[in-house]
Amino acid sequence: MSNTQLSVNGRKAALICGVALFLGVLFLDWLLLVLSVTGFGYLVYMRYSLGRDLDRLGALVIITPGSLESSFTAGEKYTVELAVDSKYQGVFKLVFPYGELDNDTVFLGVRSTIYSFQPSLAANYGFDEVEARLVSEYGFFESTASLPFKVTFNVYPRVISAALDALSYLEGRGIQGAGEQISALKGRGYEYADSREYVPGDSLKMVNWKASARLNKLIVKEYFMESTGAIHILYENMVSDPVSSDVLSACFLRTVQSFAEMSWVIGLTIIEKGAVSSHTVHLHPDRAVISALQLVLMNDVQAFQQLYEVLAPAYRPRLDLVMDGKRDEGRYKMDIIKEELFRSAYGGLLYITSLIDDPVNLLEVSYSARLSGTRMVALEPCRPWLYTSLEEAYRIWQRYDKLNRSLARSGVGVAVSLEEAQDKMGERVQAVWA
Repeated sequence: MSNTQLSVNGRKAALICGVALFLGVLFLDWLLLVLSVTGFGYLVYMRYSLGRDLDRLGALVIITPGSLESSFTAGEKYTVELAVDSKYQGVFKLVFPYGELDNDTVFLGVRSTIYSFQPSLAANYGFDEVEARLVSEYGFFESTASLPFKVTFNVYPRVISAALDALSYLEGRGIQGAGEQISALKGRGYEYADSREYVPGDSLKMVNWKASARLNKLIVKEYFMESTGAIHILYENMVSDPVSSDVLSACFLRTVQSFAEMSWVIGLTIIEKGAVSSHTVHLHPDRAVISALQLVLMNDVQAFQQLYEVLAPAYRPRLDLVMDGKRDEGRYKMDIIKEELFRSAYGGLLYITSLIDDPVNLLEVSYSARLSGTRMVALEPCRPWLYTSLEEAYRIWQRYDKLNRSLARSGVGVAVSLEEAQDKMGERVQAVWA
């Protein structure tokens, strides 16, 4: 299938020929008549020549491989190298319905190009043909033709990948995590110990830039290793769009698993529609992962069905075992929970939110954290302004900016990724010791 039409230059040329023809007839000027007829004839020839090229383009251009099929997670970038063998004498551009090419201009001969696709939303993406855009000589006509190229992408939600990782973790721990002893913490601790001069091989994340500037040499921070730790994770389950829902759920599950892998005791508080719907304290790390996995899968039936489909049959009963476990549910008063949080010996508070819900709970918790000297970080992994109108995006951005300024005044760290949140938890400790 092809579509040929006059370009901007072509319309100008046709208009000039039309004016010349009109004036030639009006004043009986044979020179103008000959020029106008010649111009129209040349445009007709260009149209015919381009149509002839379109008819044989499919046989002159071969894309290798001729089809793509893959399954991956939303947010991941899929890349593959394609070879385009063109025997067409002219130049044209390739346009894919999804994704993009690093070099979409095709010349005579064999050329390599990289095709990449990074979907934000989970879905089944596919197409059977790509578009070739041709321009005639001098750019008078432009046309599009279809080239055969089959693509099938099965893009899973981010939470599916996080759930698979959580099941893999639980598999190594015996699914139910029946062990009673908490193992030693792996990795660096959060309590500030001392500073020393930089040694090659030290992570740049450990550099104390203020001290380095003052002493005119690189200084790194050292932390005490902790044998155990305790953290309370507050999860505000409120989003404005499907992408944010997927991002927030996956972030929550990976956050719980990351602290469980360090053998920290974990408390979980779930906030939905401004009210606390679930609250548990001092969970065994493995039990915390199970509770988080239950929550995200029970709130997303489609994600649970997809996870069940991708699991090998031997592992499906183990997923059933996790989902059949009891989960604490009920309605709680936020004031009572705040008092409980700051009476306990938690090493810190991590508040996971998309900042879409009423911020009163977040601001009250942050205020209480400052009064009690408890380190707190707000983890905001979502970017909802990308999936709305320009006017609404600006309003959301203003809301984010205002809330984050308020959090900063309360001494709360703001992070957009799990790694950044863990680093800022350490910075909160250093600020308290200072």
